[in-house]
Amino acid sequence: MAEPLSLVASVIAIIQISKTVIGICQFYIEEMKEAPSELRLMLVEISTLRAITKNLRFLVDPKTANPGLSNQLVGIDGPVEGCLRALKELEKELPHEAALLNGKGSKRRKVDVSTWVRALAWPLRVGKVKRLLQDIMLYKGTINLALTTDLAHDLKDVKQKTEQIHTILTDTECREIYTWLQTTNPSDIHNRSQILYEAGTGSWMLRTPEWPLWIEGKHRCLWIHGIPGAGKSILASYLAKEIEEHCKSSSSGNLKLGHAYYYCYFGHNQDESTHILRWIIGQLCRQSKTVPKELQDVFKSGKTPSLVSLLSILCELMNPFHRVYIILDAVDESMPRDDLLRTIRDLSTDPRFASIALLVTSREYIDIEVVMNACSTPIGMSNPFVEEDIRTLVRATLQSDSKYRKWPKILQSEMEDTIPRKAEGMFRWAVCQLDILKRLKPDVSNVMTTLSNLPKTLDETYERILLSVPEDERLILKHVFHWMVHHNSLFGDYIPFSTLLYAVRQSTENFLSTDIAMFYDLEGLRELCGCLVMVERVTINDIPNNYEQIFVTFAHYTVLEYLQSPRIQQIEVGYFSCVEEKTQNDLLETTFRQALAIQSDMLPDDLSDTSIGFCHRLDGDFNLYCVRASVIQLTDWNEEISKVPILMELGKAFLNPFRPGYKCFTKIISRLPEWNSSEYVGKLLFWNINWLQDSNSDAITLFGFLLLDQEMKTCHLVHAFLRNYPVQKILTQQLHFTAEVSPDGKRNISPNLYEFVGTIPDIVSQTNFFGPSIFDSLLDLISESGVHLCDVSTPLLIYGSGYNLYREYRIFQKLLDLGANANGPKDSFVTPLQMAVVQWELDIVETLLNAGADPNALGSGRSGWDENSPMGRFNHLHGHNVLHIIRNVEAIQDYVVHSGEKLQSHRDKIEKLLLRFGAVEAPGKTLL
Repeated sequence: MAEPLSLVASVIAIIQISKTVIGICQFYIEEMKEAPSELRLMLVEISTLRAITKNLRFLVDPKTANPGLSNQLVGIDGPVEGCLRALKELEKELPHEAALLNGKGSKRRKVDVSTWVRALAWPLRVGKVKRLLQDIMLYKGTINLALTTDLAHDLKDVKQKTEQIHTILTDTECREIYTWLQTTNPSDIHNRSQILYEAGTGSWMLRTPEWPLWIEGKHRCLWIHGIPGAGKSILASYLAKEIEEHCKSSSSGNLKLGHAYYYCYFGHNQDESTHILRWIIGQLCRQSKTVPKELQDVFKSGKTPSLVSLLSILCELMNPFHRVYIILDAVDESMPRDDLLRTIRDLSTDPRFASIALLVTSREYIDIEVVMNACSTPIGMSNPFVEEDIRTLVRATLQSDSKYRKWPKILQSEMEDTIPRKAEGMFRWAVCQLDILKRLKPDVSNVMTTLSNLPKTLDETYERILLSVPEDERLILKHVFHWMVHHNSLFGDYIPFSTLLYAVRQSTENFLSTDIAMFYDLEGLRELCGCLVMVERVTINDIPNNYEQIFVTFAHYTVLEYLQSPRIQQIEVGYFSCVEEKTQNDLLETTFRQALAIQSDMLPDDLSDTSIGFCHRLDGDFNLYCVRASVIQLTDWNEEISKVPILMELGKAFLNPFRPGYKCFTKIISRLPEWNSSEYVGKLLFWNINWLQDSNSDAITLFGFLLLDQEMKTCHLVHAFLRNYPVQKILTQQLHFTAEVSPDGKRNISPNLYEFVGTIPDIVSQTNFFGPSIFDSLLDLISESGVHLCDVSTPLLIYGSGYNLYREYRIFQKLLDLGANANGPKDSFVTPLQMAVVQWELDIVETLLNAGADPNALGSGRSGWDENSPMGRFNHLHGHNVLHIIRNVEAIQDYVVHSGEKLQSHRDKIEKLLLRFGAVEAPGKTLL
């Protein structure tokens, strides 16, 4: 305790002596006209020393002291003691007579000249004083460095604690990033494959020489390839589970192992490359409990990450891991797969990803083989180990199935020998034979005959299954297949069993004399479809209650592949083909008619409920399902609908806001999952409109088709509709409606209510509410139909207001090419040129002048626009020459978005243009 106490005493002494020295310096500087510069330097240095030691007094107090800091300062040779010695010497060298000159009273005493002379014997001592001052400065620097070092340690501790708090505070943000990152979740496929996995199979892969080398990182990529139905996905799920266990058991504080899996799936109908990377990145972020900065930046930007960006993020994310194992199944099911194959090549060969161990499964397609042979170690599924796994599967099925357990041992033994031998590595083929044989009576002769005549391929297997369906059930099975395909095409997922049941009943009721409900409970569906479909029970997490949902899917991708292939159309079972256009059109018609028939009394009482449970009701209520399906059909299948007259008529009726039940209809749409989906915001704008009775119904239909077609930019519905309706008449009809929407065209929590009145060209020109492409589509339509179809001068004026955020120069040129008057419509209160000049739109100003705009027009008309309308902000330009506008800076500030040199450059160029085209400035009042 003695040393800390002596340290405190020394610090206090420094503070007291420095006060005296500072006082002496201040006195001389105040009283002398030309005080020596050394005095001023001394005043500054000793003042800073006193400030530091005053803080130091608190920091070295034994009650609050940091031992590390005290140890750096304490001791006879320490900086504090050294500083104190030098300061005492310095005090002795200063003229103490000065203290007498600084009176304690209100007035200073007179000082004679001799006193000043004695006090100013400074030059004689200045050398020693300088040396002492330099020593003090060095000691002060050492003390300050110790304080800074101590502060740095404190700041580091604070930073670490702050980062810990920050991590806790941003858990919610991390979850938001994970949710945004995930576009496809393969865990359902993984879980289903795990259910189908038969214990004891798949372990052959662990016994291959390649496996341990891959685990150790000596093989960067393994490619497991095989024919369709070989069981690659189930093997992948088994290996994914093994890898997960390996990572858990082998990871330690210094050795962190990561893992992820992904299953490509034909039902996704997508290029899987970015979806794979997004899922893998999300899994590794969770495992490492980190979110790379680049990922955070992309998330905050609101942009969709590119493939290059995702690879860069993955590279950054590899740092916490010693090795990361990735299992990627069914590459051949990615549609297309060029980017995916390039990504696999990069992950397998790029040095940035040297710590990734990749395992890929696929069919043996040429394009895949070319890439994989160059970057992987191949392992074929056709081997004795696979045959033994199939034998294990057959044996387990015979022992567990209640029907098979009753069969004679001789039949069981024959099946266990024959099926694996004839399967030729196809697990799927073996599963189907087990299902087919189970339907036979256990007659030894009959079963033996069947076993001796088993189909050789999966195609032959599926053909036999379909041919065995009774005649009176074939229509039902056909519609089961078609509704499953139809649903997947619309929604990209499996169809709920309850929806499938109602859908098949509705689409077959005019063809069947009996009620099919007697056939179609869950067991009836399984009995009818056998091994062609699979029923899956899924628990949906809802608040406050969870509920179970039953989904139906094709048991294997080869089933759908067969039903959609040209092969099936050439044989007797072509009746079940899923590419039959008429059947698909029939389903579209069924869906439309069911949706159009909805009345308010057909809706659930709790339709306003905002919980996830509404999605449950969508699956359980066929009326609600048809509304959802119809909306998506019109947006995503517009080309197919445009080719069928009856579907076009139903689509037109669908858009009629004055039909009975329309309000109920829009109420349902506003509750759909797609309503808040970024993909469908533009496509569903039509259903956000409140139409007023003075709107023309044909114009409403055309306007609706334009909105629905805007994302596709093909206008199939528009062109099909106009084949039977006069274009010129419709484009001059009035529309009148209100819509709640934010100015940027997206739905907000507190949107603004806008009222729109005018023709279709007038309305779509005035706001980006309708998206960037609809105006383009409309102008193309006018151009194709005849340039004199309608006057587009008003759209030119409105578009020039700048209220449309997507405004483009080329659109102005299109409008002028279609005959728009460069001066705007007759009696226009403000001209297009005035608006372009006040917004400093150089390209548009030049375009208008070249098209004949009058540079001295002041605007005509007797009254301006409503002050609360988007156009109202230009009313004050009326009566002002454009040169006066461009030269009046105050008028421009509210409109111009450029700045600095670009702003001045535009201003100068516009002014020169106006002068070149004959503009003359006329006197005018201020524009503010």
